[in-house]
Amino acid sequence: MPNLSGPEMIRQLRQRPELASTPIIALTAYGQEYAEEAVRDGATEALSKPMNFDELVARAKALLGLTS
Repeated sequence: MPNLSGPEMIRQLRQRPELASTPIIALTAYGQEYAEEAVRDGATEALSKPMNFDELVARAKALLGLTS
């Protein structure tokens, strides 16, 4: 993202009351350490790339309370 880092974007989203409880899945190309940082910054979940697309879909469905 050219103008804002992922962690900063997460922090800004979490500061907005209407978005504070919105699930956020962070995707990072910088490895597991950055994925863990994203969760510390407020992401609900984080995956490092390359990730398994089926895992991403499963996590998104779980966060949204969807089955199958």
